[in-house]
This record gives sequence, structure tokens and C-alpha cells, in this order.
Amino acid sequence: MPQPEPHVRRYPEMRGRIALVTGGTSLAAALSFAREGAVVVLTSRNRERAEAALKDFDDGAVASWIACDTSDGRSVAQLIETIRQRHGGPPITEWMAADPGFASAITGLTPRGRVAAPEEIANAVLFLCSDAASAVIGSSLVVDGGTLA
Repeated sequence: MPQPEPHVRRYPEMRGRIALVTGGTSLAAALSFAREGAVVVLTSRNRERAEAALKDFDDGAVASWIACDTSDGRSVAQLIETIRQRHGGPPITEWMAADPGFASAITGLTPRGRVAAPEEIANAVLFLCSDAASAVIGSSLVVDGGTLA
């Protein structure tokens, strides 16, 4: 029987990043993030399904589950706090470090706790222009750091 080809990482910048994947229908995305080296955090209300999903990850993948009802704001706040405790908090850009009150007001609008850098916006544009986005047709890609989420 032929051996499967080793996975070639298409997005090496994903290594070590945190990928929060919600709901039970996103397993393919979670596995893709894990193959790229991301730290995957699954969240759902169903422990049994989550534990079954975690068995699908390859050895060496860093994946965990945190219970959360994403329709409940308090549950989501606890989820974010747990992720921050386990994996560290997001950085704040240098220009925001000078005014902590302003920084808190702006970053409080996004789930990531920071605003997007121009390079992050450029990356979204590059993705949409690449072959990797060949199935993205007639769709909007909102790149706002989760402000409208």
C-alpha cells in the first residue's frame, strides 16, 4: 500500500498561533489549522462530541476543548479568559501603549483585544488574490478584527 505524502505546510506562519474553532461543524478547519502547526482550541457545548473530535487530530498536534455556549456573553467572556490564561494575551501595538485608556476602549471592541495592523489587511488581500481562495467567489471578507462579529 502506498504511503501518504507528507503534509506540505502552505501557511507556515500559523505555527504556534491560536486557532479558536467554534461549533461541531468546523472539524475540517480545525484539523487544517493543526496540520499547519497552530494551537487549536475547540469550543462547543457538547463534551462527548468534542472528545471524539480531539481523537481525529494527528499525534503531535496541540488541540484542546473548552466548553462554551457562544450565544451567552458570559460564557464567551469566560472562554476568552481561559484562552488568555492558557496561551497568553494578545499584544497591543506600540502606538496604543502611550494611552492606556484609549487603548482599552479601542481593543475592547474586538475579541482579539487589539486592532489589525496594515500588514494583516494586506495578508487578507493577498489571500483573496491567491489560488488558495479559488472557491471564494462573490463573497465579502470582513477584516475588522471581529468588531462586527
